[in-house]
Amino acid sequence: MSRISVVLPTYNGTTRFVERAISSILNQTFRDFEMIVVDDASTDQTLALIRTLIPSTQVTQYIARPVNGGAAVARNHGARLAHGEFLAFLDQDDYWHPTFLEDLLEAFAQHSPTVAVIHADHWRIDVTRNRTKYVSTYRPPSRRSHPHHFLCHGHLFAVEDALYRASVFHGIGGFDESLRYGEDSDLIIRLNQGYEVHHLPKALVTQCRNYGLSACSATTPPEAVLSHQQAVLRKHAALCFENPQVIGSLPFYEAMLYRSQGKHVFRLSPENRLEARQWFKKSLQCKLTGETLFWYLRSYLR
Repeated sequence: MSRISVVLPTYNGTTRFVERAISSILNQTFRDFEMIVVDDASTDQTLALIRTLIPSTQVTQYIARPVNGGAAVARNHGARLAHGEFLAFLDQDDYWHPTFLEDLLEAFAQHSPTVAVIHADHWRIDVTRNRTKYVSTYRPPSRRSHPHHFLCHGHLFAVEDALYRASVFHGIGGFDESLRYGEDSDLIIRLNQGYEVHHLPKALVTQCRNYGLSACSATTPPEAVLSHQQAVLRKHAALCFENPQVIGSLPFYEAMLYRSQGKHVFRLSPENRLEARQWFKKSLQCKLTGETLFWYLRSYLR
């Protein structure tokens, strides 16, 4: 039985970096792991490509889902088939550094058996603007502004940043499959209720984003993201009401979401300044901030 089970959900991966993600898994310095590839009803030849990339010596399960269910469904499907003591998830757009599994497993060995998850930091590459940013996945109390920062006690990390104790992951029910966005935040909130979560301050993952540093993309309108994030907050309403900081941060979060979309639209082409201006106006209606006001005024400049 492998010590770690690595779940790779994929969808139309032939054009979305899946080769790089698989290479990063196969190049791990820690070798005692199995791979579980879940093809979420791709319409291209993703699964056929992946089979050619993974050597026959690597313990691997391949699952082809007949209907697209989204990331939460695909990850849970893979996790149910896992045999490892620990679980790790990698999205096809991103990649791990070679010591990802080794370093996080070593961190588990240095903590008590009650620790449920340990997460690392990551580098974020903005493909659109060719910029790289170091992202710490832990926020100390003085730097918390997002509602989930408070609900997650500062531990707001991406799914692929962490190594999870499998028994705990299954014990809390895995990812909430009713959520298309925010399923990762929801999982972290639940993990923080009764389990120990630790942070390893070392970048072991690289995320690649094609739409800048915004929380949204051209195909993910901020209203959709906001709706699902609000669903997460409603699900944990009791925790929200216990913490007035969460309630107070909601206008800031909505404003950030709309401002991010406006910046994305503006950067794609200054000719979109009218559309961008509408996003900045919505942001200002939520909360007046200097950054949003700057971008709103900038949208008038030729």
